[in-house]
Formats: sequence, structure tokens, C-alpha cells
Amino acid sequence: MILLLLGCEHPNLHILYDGQETERITSDGRQLLSPATVTLSLHNPTSVDVRLEELEGMDSIFSDVEIPLVLSSAETREIMLQLHDDVVGPYAFELNFLGNFETKSVTMEGTIDPYIQYQQQEFSQIHDAFSEEFSQQELVGAAIAIVEGQDIVYMEGMGFADREQEEKVDPRLHRFRWASLSKGLTAYVAMQQVEMGVLDLDDPISTFMPYEQPELYLPNGCDQESCAELVPQDRTDITMRLLLSHTAGIQHYSNGIQMPVPSVSDAADPDMNTGMEWALPLFIENPLVAIPKTKYKYTTFGYNLAGVALEYATQRTLLELVQSELSQYASITTLTPDYQWAPQPNRVVGYDQYNGNVIRSGDTDVSWKLAGGGFQSTVEDLARYCAILLGDELLLPTYKEELWTVQEHAEDYALGFQIKDDGMEIRHSGAQQSARTGLIIDVERNTCFVAMTNSTWGQPFTLIRAIQDAYE
Repeated sequence: MILLLLGCEHPNLHILYDGQETERITSDGRQLLSPATVTLSLHNPTSVDVRLEELEGMDSIFSDVEIPLVLSSAETREIMLQLHDDVVGPYAFELNFLGNFETKSVTMEGTIDPYIQYQQQEFSQIHDAFSEEFSQQELVGAAIAIVEGQDIVYMEGMGFADREQEEKVDPRLHRFRWASLSKGLTAYVAMQQVEMGVLDLDDPISTFMPYEQPELYLPNGCDQESCAELVPQDRTDITMRLLLSHTAGIQHYSNGIQMPVPSVSDAADPDMNTGMEWALPLFIENPLVAIPKTKYKYTTFGYNLAGVALEYATQRTLLELVQSELSQYASITTLTPDYQWAPQPNRVVGYDQYNGNVIRSGDTDVSWKLAGGGFQSTVEDLARYCAILLGDELLLPTYKEELWTVQEHAEDYALGFQIKDDGMEIRHSGAQQSARTGLIIDVERNTCFVAMTNSTWGQPFTLIRAIQDAYE
């Protein structure tokens, strides 16, 4: 950044930092939490106005003062300089003040630490609790993590990522399916768009995507179109809020007139399976399973519709939104769709129980339901996501409060999360082929616990409770 002084013959500019003349400033911090910020005082004691004009800028710094500016006689002006949020690591910039006087320079330098940090601590009691519960559930493999604020304080893997190859679980390497933990992720990035003014949760989704709401719904006890009834004419239009709170009346797997799941062969074909919108015709014209905004009906397919609506509203894919608005700030690198046709490195093998035996699970594609249950990552990156949830840096508290507010007619469900204990516990679980997952936030302690297992009989909440008790 070069600042040019014009308009006086011999200006005597003083550059002050904390009231002292300076040539070098050191400012350290953590990305998003405490980014490097300095305030320089520019003082002009002469009786001639001075104009500062920026000749070349530095993309990594922004200022709260518009350039050019004018320093009047005997005026002191403060200029706040701050690093942009995408700066991480050591930095050094030289600010040159030029004019018809000897050049004055100020060097601004320091180090910005990552937003989310892995600071493993020793908790032998947690290892013991994990080991005991792992044995009681007879799991094949599992991984856990504990997050305090923006620090991952404990992480451990146990058992096998691939039992037959005797490949042990590494919590920083092996990828598990998120299953329905994906719903909270979808709701979070949707709320980010609300904060930015791109999305209104209460607008009918038909205002920004091609969608014709079904005219029929299935009353209690009806599972055929022949007994379906007309949705009342004064019905509520389906909105993002209703979809994210499971109150839109969209069917789940087995409560509609048919199971809206694509064939294994179609889902495994990337030429056919082009994403969430490709799977919408499997259910989008089916009768609703409730009148919108009257009942809580948990539905992965409602989240599929929400994901597509979000893509239409933002003109970006869900994956792009996750990567640009979340992953890049938390150094999340393994959070990806679980494409069956493109095996991901270090993906765990799933296991089922059958007639008392443990067998390998099949490997069907889940990317077509990305918003409701199609992501995968390491437990470390799940923990990094949970650290984002605990912070207020990527979503302002007002919007996060709305995200975690139980919605009308939604029982104990908010937007992508289940709310327990009068709001003191926020949680969600995931159950899917090859995976069982769980996430619990202790609001009072601002602490998050996550667990992932490749054993479909696993009980992640029970595992987390054991870890919580040991962590007290």
C-alpha cells in the first residue's frame, strides 16, 4: 500500500502507533477470532492541507478510511488497518508514505493462526470410557472427537477401518459417512444465505425454482393415492423453513405411496445420477403425507428438495456453498459427497450384522441425497464443522439462535438440529448403510462431542454419553 502526500511544500507528517512514532508494528492473532488489526494516527501539524492518495493497494488489508482523504491543519486522523479473513500464517507488509519529503515507511508484520486448531490433550479417562463402550457395542471401527470453542481438544480412533485388511482407524485419515448429520450442514449454509440477504426462509420455494406443489395428501392410515384427499385451498405454501423443520409434509422412505429411492444401478451411474435434482421426480409429484405446517414428518427427501431450492436461490451448488462459506475458513479438506463411482481415498468399509455374524455392507451411492445424507469426512473435519457451530464468526448469533429455535409444529426440531433440555443440548444423529453418527453440543459449556462408526448396529449417542461423563 503506497500513500502519496500532495498539496504542501514541506509537510511534517507524524505516524504514530499507540501514541509513539513508529516504523515497525507487530500484530498477531487468530483467523476470524482476532485478526491482526492496527490503528495508525497520522498527524499534520502544519497549516497546509495534506491529501493522502493510495497508489497501489494490498489485497490482504482493508482500511476503515476512504482513500484519498485530506488532513487539515493540526489534524490527527486515525486509520484502522486489518487483515482480511482469508489470511493465515506469517505476513509482512510495508506501507510507504511518499511526498516532497523523505519517504516514511512502516512495516506491519506478524502471524495469523488458523481459526480452528487441533490441540490434543491427554485424557486417559476418556480413552478408557471409549474403549469400554466400544467393546460393549462390539463395534468394528469408530472415531470420536471433543471440541471446546474453536479448539479440538481430544480425538481418537479405535478398531478397524477395514477389518479384513487389518487397517486401523485413524481419526485424521479415514472418512466416514455423515448420514443425516448432513441435514444440519444444509440448514447452516442456508441460514448463512439468509444472513447475506440472498434467501428468505418464508418465501415459497416456487418463487425461485420450478416447483408445483402437490394437491393431494395422505390422511392418517392412508398409503394409496386412491384414499388421498385434497389439500385445503387455504393451505400453506411449502417454504425453506418448512422443509428444514420437517413440517412441509414431504414423505420419508416408507410413509408415502412408494419408496422414492433410485435403483442401485442408476444411482451408481454418473451419466444418469447428476445430483439431487435428478432424484426429485421420484417423489416430487407424490401426495404429501401431511398438510404443510401442521405436523412433524421427518424426511430426507424434504431435505433433498431444500438442497435443490437452495441451489436455485443462490445459483451455486450445495457443495460450492459448503466449500466457499464454511470449509475454507476451517481448513476442512475431506468433506465431500460420497460418490459410489469415485471411491474416495481412505473411506472406511461398512459392516452389518446378519444371523449373529459381522459382514461387509454393500456400497450404494448416497450422493443423490446430498443435502439430507450424502456427505462424508474424517472425524477431524466433522469436529472442525462442530467448532464452526460453536463460534459466531461465520453466522451471527441472531441467525444461529434462529437456526436452533424449535419451529412451530416441529416437536423438538429446529432447523437441521434437534433441541433438548430447554435448549441446553443441540444434537443430531445419522443412520445409513455403512454408518452410524452422532453430534451433541453442550450449550452451557460451549463444547461439542462427535462420534462416527462403520458398524450399522452402533449407538453413537450412547458412546457420546460415556465420553461426556468421562469428560466431566
